[in-house]
Amino acid sequence: MTTTTKERFADAVANYIYNQMFPPHRGVIQVADPRGGRPLFVLFGNDSYLDDDRTKQYADYLFARYWRNGYGVEFGTGGEGYTWAIVLSNFGYGDRLWLDALEQDLYRAYRRARGVHADDGMVQAMGSIHKRETVEHTNGQPITVPGWESLK
Repeated sequence: MTTTTKERFADAVANYIYNQMFPPHRGVIQVADPRGGRPLFVLFGNDSYLDDDRTKQYADYLFARYWRNGYGVEFGTGGEGYTWAIVLSNFGYGDRLWLDALEQDLYRAYRRARGVHADDGMVQAMGSIHKRETVEHTNGQPITVPGWESLK
């Protein structure tokens, strides 16, 4: 496969998450779009993408779902394949409701891949912890991935 700027950006996002945001095992953040415009949404996991078939299953499912629905979707990995990131463009922008909806999709796919019920207390607790860790790192603001400040 030919490497494109889009693919490299998704890899850079995944590497940033691996290096700077390792504690949350999964979550949704916003990143500054180096091409300009509104921030992009990113679903991510720090949960061994290359080595765990269940992780591949739910990450690949999410990628395919957004791609089939016509969203701009970029997939990247970081930390030698441990961390994965799905960068979404032409999606609803900046609204807390979108962040919450994407987070629900993320955990729904995670539970399905692991055969866990929606009311599983452990998954709910993990989600709450990961959300708090993510907000602590980002201060609820889009992050800028170093080296990708602008592609204009």
